[in-house]
Amino acid sequence: MIIRFENRQAVLAMVLIGLAVIALASVRAANISGMRNPANASTNTFINGLYTEAELIATNNVATVQIQANAHSIARHGVDAVRTVDCYNRNGTWRVFRVDNTEFHLLCKDDDGSIRDVILERENNTSKNFFFKNAFTPKQGIWKNIEYWLRGKAAQQTTLPADMIIIVE
Repeated sequence: MIIRFENRQAVLAMVLIGLAVIALASVRAANISGMRNPANASTNTFINGLYTEAELIATNNVATVQIQANAHSIARHGVDAVRTVDCYNRNGTWRVFRVDNTEFHLLCKDDDGSIRDVILERENNTSKNFFFKNAFTPKQGIWKNIEYWLRGKAAQQTTLPADMIIIVE
C-alpha cells in the first residue's frame, strides 16, 4: 500500500486556505459593524439636535451640510455663484459679518486666496431660519476692497447663531 502525501497536502492546504478566508471575512464583518455604530450614533446626535450646524462649523471650520446655489445667484452671477458655494462647501467660513441683524455674509477664502461671499438673510431678528440670498465674489475677491465695502454697509464681524437653519429656495 502506497500513501501519496502530495494529494493530502493539497487538500489540507485548500481546507486551511478556506478556513483562513472565512476567518478574515468574519473579522472584517465584525469591524465594519463596529465602525457603523459610532457613525450612526454621531448622525443621531446631530439629527436629535445635540450639535447644531453652527457648532460643527465652529469646531471644524468646514461646512458639514453641503449647500447649493439658488436660482437667483446663478441667474445673476453664473459660474461665480457655483464656485462661491463650492468654496463654502470645501473650506467653510473664513469670517462672518452681520449687517443689522438680518443679513449675514459668510466669507470663504478660496484655494487661490480670493475671498468669496455667501449671503444669508435671517427671517426676522430672532429667527433661527436663514434664507440663502446670494453667492458671488465681491470686489474682485481682494480682502482690503471687501473690508471697505462691508464697512460701508456698517457690517460687524460676528459668529453664526448656534441654532441656525439654512434654507435654499
